[in-house]
Parts: sequence; C-alpha cells; structure tokens
Amino acid sequence: MPTTTLPSGAGVTTIVAGKIVLGSDNKIYVLASAIAEDIDLTITYTDPARDPQGSGDFSIVRKIQHVAGNISTTTASVPVTGRAIIEINDMDLNLNPNGKDFYTVTFSTNNSATENNSADFRGLADLRIKVRGSGVNFTAPNNLVIGFEETEPNSGIFRGEVRMSVINSAATLADGDRVTFEYIDNTESPTVTRTVDVRIGKPSGVIELDRTSYPPSTTLTGVGDRTTKIHVVITDPSFNTSSTSQDVLTLKDGDNTFENGELRMQLIKGSTTLTIQPGFLKTDGTAFAVTPSGISFPSSASEDGVNTGRFTVDIDLPREIDGNTINDGWQLRLIYNDSNGDEQTVTASIVQNTAVITSDKPTYDLGSTIILQVREPDWNNDSDKVDEISINIADLVVDSDKVTEDTLAQIAGIQGITLDPSNVLRETEKNSGIFEIKIQNINAELVSRGRNLEFTYTDKTPSGGGLEQEVKLTLLITSPRPDIIFDREVYTPFDRMCIQIVDPGANTDSDRKELLSDVGSARLRIIVGGISADYTNQFEETASDSGVFQFRTSPNCVPISDVNANAKPGDGIRVEYRTADRQLELSKTARIAFNDGSVSLDKESYKIGETAKVTIEDPDENRNPDVPDQFSIKVVSGTDPAGINVTVRETGDRTGKFTVDIILTSDVSSGNRLQVSEGDEITAIYTDETLPGVQTINMQLVNRENTTGLRTLQTRDVAATATIGVALAPTERFGVQEPKVVDQTGNPTTPSVNVLVNIATEIKNNTAKPMNYVYIVQVKDANGIVVSIATVSSTLDPARTANVSASWLPTAPGTYTIETFVWSELGKPSPLSPVQRITATVA
Repeated sequence: MPTTTLPSGAGVTTIVAGKIVLGSDNKIYVLASAIAEDIDLTITYTDPARDPQGSGDFSIVRKIQHVAGNISTTTASVPVTGRAIIEINDMDLNLNPNGKDFYTVTFSTNNSATENNSADFRGLADLRIKVRGSGVNFTAPNNLVIGFEETEPNSGIFRGEVRMSVINSAATLADGDRVTFEYIDNTESPTVTRTVDVRIGKPSGVIELDRTSYPPSTTLTGVGDRTTKIHVVITDPSFNTSSTSQDVLTLKDGDNTFENGELRMQLIKGSTTLTIQPGFLKTDGTAFAVTPSGISFPSSASEDGVNTGRFTVDIDLPREIDGNTINDGWQLRLIYNDSNGDEQTVTASIVQNTAVITSDKPTYDLGSTIILQVREPDWNNDSDKVDEISINIADLVVDSDKVTEDTLAQIAGIQGITLDPSNVLRETEKNSGIFEIKIQNINAELVSRGRNLEFTYTDKTPSGGGLEQEVKLTLLITSPRPDIIFDREVYTPFDRMCIQIVDPGANTDSDRKELLSDVGSARLRIIVGGISADYTNQFEETASDSGVFQFRTSPNCVPISDVNANAKPGDGIRVEYRTADRQLELSKTARIAFNDGSVSLDKESYKIGETAKVTIEDPDENRNPDVPDQFSIKVVSGTDPAGINVTVRETGDRTGKFTVDIILTSDVSSGNRLQVSEGDEITAIYTDETLPGVQTINMQLVNRENTTGLRTLQTRDVAATATIGVALAPTERFGVQEPKVVDQTGNPTTPSVNVLVNIATEIKNNTAKPMNYVYIVQVKDANGIVVSIATVSSTLDPARTANVSASWLPTAPGTYTIETFVWSELGKPSPLSPVQRITATVA
C-alpha cells in the first residue's frame, strides 16, 4: 500500500532501502515518492528445489499506478450559517477497495494556510484553508474538523461537510469573502496543488412552473369538478439549513408581511389584479371566496430531497374567486421573496382550447373495435399524472339509428360491447391532453349495418373563451365482405370438402344458429366436375351470432361423391355464394388431383431385434374419409428376398399417412417379423396406383385384394431402404491413410520444381456394400491458394482396400499443404471420409 513514511521497528523487513519494506502485518509498503514514475513492482520467489532438479525463479509483476488528485465543491456560494460540501477525487486515497475509506482532518494551529495535515491523510495528501487569501487561527476553542467519507467502496471520491459558522468564529466572514481550500497531492513528484473557492453570500432564489399555460378549472356534467394543479418549484439554497434531512420552507407565517422565503400568487385580467396569500387569503389576511370549496394553497413547501435546496408546492387553481370566473385570458403570476429579500417572479397564462374527436379509421365493420380519442387539453388538469375522465360524462354522447344521446356509460351497458378502460377515458401519457378509450365488438344493438355512428362532445371551454361548441365525429359502419374458405386447395376424388361461408350479414338473429336458407335470398351451390348441387338449406351457423356457416352434418364436411359420384382427377370444384340482399355474388375454386406417394423408414440402420417403423404418405389412399383406411405393402431383406406382405393403417381420418411396425429377427419371417442378417439391406416397397397426370380407370386395385376402384393405368413402386448393422457416420464410410509423396516408381521422394510426383495413399470401404468414390488431391501454397486439383474415380467392394494416387507437377519452390479426401461423386458430392493433410517443401 502507498505511504509517505515507511514503517520501522521489530518485524519490519527492508526490501528496497528507503523505498519499499515488508511490514509486520505482511503488507508491502511503498513510499509515495517511489511511485511517482508509475513503476512496476516485481515480486520474485526462488524455488530451491525445482522439479526435476536445481532451483528456479518465479515472478509476478504488478503496475503501481497513481493519479493526480482533484478538489471541487457542490456549493460555490454559501451563507455564513451554511455548510459547504467539499469533494476530493483521488484514487490514491482508496486504500481499501472492499469498503469505504474515511479520513478526519483537524485544523488546530494558528495558520491554516501552512498547517501540515498530511498525517490525517496517512501521508498521501494535505489540505490547507485560506480566507481572503490568508490563513486562519483555528487554535482551541475554534478547531475545525472535517470528515471525508468515500462515497462508495473503491470509488476514490470523498465528500466532506465544512460548517462555515466555525470558520466565521475564527475569522469573521462577510458577503463576498472567498474561502479557498488547497488540496496537495503528495503522491505526485513534485507534489501537485489543486484549489477550489467557496464564496460567502446568499444566492438568488429561483421560482419555476411546470408549464407556461394552464387550462381553467371546470365542471363537467356527470363528472363533477376538474381542478387544475399548478406545480411550483422554488430553488433557494440559503434555506437548505440541514444537510442530513429535508427542510421545510414557510411560504406564509402568522403575519401578513411579505417576508423572505414567502410566496404569493396573482391572477390578472385587464385592470383586475387579485393578490393571493397561501390559504387563499387576501393581503390583509381576510379570506377570498373560492369555488370549488376544499381547494388548496399550502403555507409551506417541502424540500424535494436531502440537501437539494429545492422546494416544491402544489397550488389548486380556483374556478371562481370573489365572483371572478378564472378562464381564458387570465394571467397567472407567482412571486417569491427570496433569501436576499429580492422578489423573483414567473408567469403563465390561462388558456382554453377547442377539443377535437378522432378515431383510428373512418369506417368500421360490425364486430370490430373503435379506438376513440378526444384531444382536449382542457382535461389535462395535472401535468404530473395521467388524467382520467369518467365515462359518465354527459358532455360526450353517442347517436345512431339504435341509440340517442347515450353516454359512454350507457354504451358499456349494451350486451356484447366492452370498453377498455372499462370506466374512464384515459390520457395516453402524462401531459399529452389526448384521452383514449376502445369500444370493442360494436354490434347491431348499437348501430345497424350501413348506418352512421356519431360522437358529439359539447366543449364548454372552447378557444378564446366564447360560447360552448359542439364537436362531432361521424363513422360509417359497414358489413365485412363475405368470403368462401376451403380447408384445402387440392382434393382427391375420395375426399370430403370442409367449406365455410363467412358472412356476418347473414347473421340476422344473434340468439340462435341460423341456416343460410333462413336469410332472405341467400344461395349456396357446389359444382364438382360440372355436376351442381344446392346446399343453401344444409349450411348452418357454427354458433349463434358467429356469422360463419358450414355443412350442418358432422363432421361438417361435404363428401365429393355426394355432389358427383364419378369425380376424378382433373375435375374442378367451384362454390358459388349469393348474399341475402342479392347485392353480391362470389365464387371460389379448388381442384381434384392424385398425389405422388412416398415411403420412409424411421432410421438409416437397425440392429437385429429392433423394430423398424414404415410410413407411407399418400392422400390418395384415404379412400374413405370417415374412417381410417388400410392396405398392403411388401418388405424384403437380403436374407429373405421374398419378404413379407404387411398391412399399413391410417393414423386418423383424412390424414393420408399410414404406418406399420416391422420386427427384425434372425428367425424365419412370419406375420410382421422379417428375417435379417448382419450387413443386410431391408427395403419397404409401396406400389403407388394413383399417379398424377395419368389416365384413370375403374378396375382391380393393386394394394387391396378383391377391391375394385378408381386408379391409374400405370403404377410405380416407391421404396425406402436401411441397413442391418452398426450405422456409420457419413465421413466414416471410407478410411483414408495419410498421403505420401512418391516418384513414378512408387518410392518416397522430395518434390522438386517441374518434376512430376504422385500423391499416394490407401483407402478402405468400411461399408457392407460396393461404393462408388472419387479420390481427390488438393494442393495449396503458403497463402492458402489452391494450385492443383487431381481426381481418381472408381468403385470399391465392401471391406476392401485400394492403393490410389494422383499426380502433381510443382512449378515453384515453397511450402505446400497437400489435402486428400474421398467423395461419393463430383456432380453431387457427399463426403465419405475425413480430410488428411501433410506439408511438403518443394526445393
């Protein structure tokens, strides 16, 4: 740790004479002057029995850093009775990084300008004080004690409080005097002195308002009084008498004299000036008559924090005072008599604004949500909070063909409609003057389709203070365009069509599920392959008041065969819908087609005794959409090429996905058990008899015994394979030895410029089947640029090895990286081996 005086005595060991010692407390002490150059401290330990023999030195190096200290104040001006905050910023004083450091500095001699207090800073620093440029006699009983406490552990920032009354006792102070604090940093070489001045005197007070204009206090019908808040901030450090607690500023005492620290308010219009004391008192102490009753003009202000010197008070603006209505055109003036006896003023205006009603869009469908906004700054009575207006406000009403001058509270009582917020219009944010509410799920109980919904606000405080004005917003309520929804774009001939008609206009009775045939002249037709059927009386609402209609018979989907029993791939499906008022006819189409089937196994390889899951995906095999289907496929192995016929079953209605589990056994095949041997390949074979784009015919089905049905003239076998045995990673299918550079006779050689060499290696097929491969040799120069690529293609039998080589002609000396690897093919590469690398030097 840094110090200005090295410890001495028993138990103290000298490390560097006069500079560094090891104390009896096992701490290393460094003289401050020794670290002026930011030296490195090296600690070396000599191990006399180093492993395996001899001795060895082990060192650590630590940078001893220091920074020049500084001194400042947060109170540039302070009264004689006040306190100055002095702040020292010096990391060299931060001796304990895990806790707060503390220094107590005592001035006790007859000259504070020369007094040495470095011992109070453990030799690291010194502090001097001058008044009017000279030292002060702080001998008893006028000792000055300043405690400097670190603000946070390891911060290096120390704050101390200086009572100016103690300095005044030793050297009488007057306004305008300067008290100078000198901080001397002893860790610098030479030492560095920093100074800061504190002026004796009272700073001027400052008074501020939260805004430059205020709305008048008003009464809203159905809501009641809306009183405007005036937020006042007074800054006057002279009244900050306690640095440890929040002070209170008295704005009016028991008399009617306007004294220091007191506040008055004036309301001015034309030749009328009303001067108001706290408590809404006149200058003679009698009370004003104010409306509404119960409003507040406090007689004190509270400091907004400890030691801030900033005081806040909230004043209610009267709606009326002594018969004067305080509205548009009145001026507001706050007068503060500061600690110097000077009057500080701030003014604002009382301003009325004409409201505007807006919404997020001009037209709405039934069932949607209206976001209603009232832009009314006159409702923004308190800038410091989010204001709210009750939905009971009778000045804002709603009209339509169903309601007349209903308040928002009455609208909230309509069945199915909800408001958000539920009981107020809420300001979007503090001081915005924009109030919002959402009217959710507007319905036919509020307004009919095709009619207007009108909002009217009677603004009793319009701009300029004139007569009340009506502000309106008119919205058109429309019906959403009907729609036809298919569950699929493509169907098989054997499928069901799940069709929905979305038409809120057909929802004429919200209390029951309606049929399309119940609604005026609505009509629904389904055409499949040119055959038409009317389904108007078979489509029913999904639920009461939903406006969505579907086939009424479970599972609510129309079989294609019900419309056209001879439907086939290539036929079209068209749904035609006409609305009840005959004003709109629309249609939508889908098509009928066969699909390509696929087969898959759940793994690439299996062990004997495991179960293989076979999955067939082909929507065409879903021939009965009401129940899961099933049919047969074949599974074979190398051991049993005749294989077994097994039944795959659909996973659910209309899924078109079929599965079966095959048990792999070493015993004879039977049922769902297939005989396999190690190294076998198993194959699941599915015959797709419903191919896209091929001529269809009714005849015996391939996959279903003794069943005739629609199929194509051609079929296609689709297969999936897997191996029996340990599965190899893709790059483990071939093994590749480290390559060698050899000459044309196969002997190892060192490559030379313009001499042809071969890159040779041994490869092995690790699989149980013949594999096509491409052996690749790639040569890169020292910059990583490929300078040569050579390939060799062939086939290698299972578990066999082969010696392969490719030629390389070096053209320049240097160091080269040679990489070899095996791919399945060049056109569609798949790695079969890891990459092998060697380095070769060309002379």
